[in-house]
Amino acid sequence: VGGLMLGSSAMGYILPNAFEAGGFNPVLMAVSGLLVGVGTTVGHGCTSGHGLCGLARFSTRSLYAVTTFFGTAIIISSSLSSSLVELKTPSPELGGASNMGIATLALGSSLVAYGAYQLQDNIASLSAIFCASLFSAGLVISGMVRATKVHAFLDFTGIPTGVWDPSLALVFFSGLGINLILFPILRKSYAPVVASKWDLPTSTNFSWDLIYGGALFGVGWALGGICPGPGMVGISGQYGLANVIWIVGCLIGQQAATSFQSLRIKK
Repeated sequence: VGGLMLGSSAMGYILPNAFEAGGFNPVLMAVSGLLVGVGTTVGHGCTSGHGLCGLARFSTRSLYAVTTFFGTAIIISSSLSSSLVELKTPSPELGGASNMGIATLALGSSLVAYGAYQLQDNIASLSAIFCASLFSAGLVISGMVRATKVHAFLDFTGIPTGVWDPSLALVFFSGLGINLILFPILRKSYAPVVASKWDLPTSTNFSWDLIYGGALFGVGWALGGICPGPGMVGISGQYGLANVIWIVGCLIGQQAATSFQSLRIKK
């Protein structure tokens, strides 16, 4: 998390115009975050975990999840496209990009310092910071931190009029293609840098959690245009406070889903 925030603050100064140029209704962002938090916990992953990593391992569980949340998000976004545009707020948020970038840098640095102290392993710490910062840069450059761009991709009503934006499909399939090539090579030839062996999901059984968790995630993603990684990285932009509201909702949703699952197991 600290590495994501460091990458976010750096990209906020390098490419400030790559961040969202508009904010969204706070209630909408809180509800979106809540649904995504519950959905990703119940469904065991999101666009990165299931989409880029799971599909690259030919996981049938990830295929169920990806089909569900992409399908749900497309249906909801296409159905509510005009309403989502109306919920956009034109006025700048309190603080602006500069203050959000400074706050993100300060908090990210603190988290990185604490994590490095806990790990007591320079290689592991540097690897985590590098990977997280690189991931942040990719999300910003690709446009994933802009909810309006995500909505333009998920809204298929724009296809007949020629305003549909397919660029995020290229982003997704480019990342998936790289993983399809590298995963088999790395797993056979190399051990992880910070662990003695690869720790990957082993379950292959179908579970309905993948469907209704994926559906909840899809609804939340369509409403807010944000998923977990971009939610964290987008806080350095001018409308970063909207992302902070979203993150709070997401954390509450994740905790609620975890607590519910624990109670269900005990029963």
